Amino acid sequence: MTTLNEENFHLVVKYAGLLETIEAAFVHMFLCFEELRFEEAKELWDDILLAFSQIDSSNSIIPEQFADQPSLLERFDQFEDVLDATEVLAFEDDPLHIGQIIQDKIFSIFLAWKKQIDQELKPYYIV
Repeated sequence: MTTLNEENFHLVVKYAGLLETIEAAFVHMFLCFEELRFEEAKELWDDILLAFSQIDSSNSIIPEQFADQPSLLERFDQFEDVLDATEVLAFEDDPLHIGQIIQDKIFSIFLAWKKQIDQELKPYYIV
């Protein structure tokens, strides 16, 4: 198992924290859709997309520390599946339909990926 220096340890902890924050944002966004607060839901979606961008950027830095962990490297690469899933919204205008797509497809893919990456990363920051 890779030993992380202090800087990389903090990077991994922040990465894991961002994943938790994204999951919480999804949950809050779904509540906004249920309550027909579409503008707030859209703002949360924009924040999630921004966070996805940060994850994608981090995925080009963090894997360098885990060259000896092929399964973890594969998990970082699989984030592309989450990004690809967001592309279906490019042609949607109906807020309720958008909310349903996000909940049924995008969140499901994100959550499955998050659970896998969490499982791989936790040994590095939880003793």
